[in-house]
Amino acid sequence: MRRLIDSANKLQYPSHRRRVTQDMKLDMLWWLEFMKAFNGTMKIIDDRSALSISIDACKTASGSFYQGDFIYMPWAPKTALLPINYLEVLSLEIAARRWSHLWKNRLTSVHSLR
Repeated sequence: MRRLIDSANKLQYPSHRRRVTQDMKLDMLWWLEFMKAFNGTMKIIDDRSALSISIDACKTASGSFYQGDFIYMPWAPKTALLPINYLEVLSLEIAARRWSHLWKNRLTSVHSLR
């Protein structure tokens, strides 16, 4: 759909026309097939309570805590030179690599201990 929308947005006036490319046709065929199988409803968030993850970073290490489990990881010397906001995001990535399979379809809050 992105190709169709982008193409339509490039038109200067509603009366202008543009050729439909082969890629656009393939996009439309994909959507037609998808709509045959889609029932019109989709559960996005699990009914279980929201999750809370705590992360923190400093110039020496990263720490994360989730449901009684924790991660402590010292930074490599080159990583420790990055700005603190980068280190905070890296801390979240480390936590996500470990626990994200438990967060699937769940409302998740991340708390940074700044």
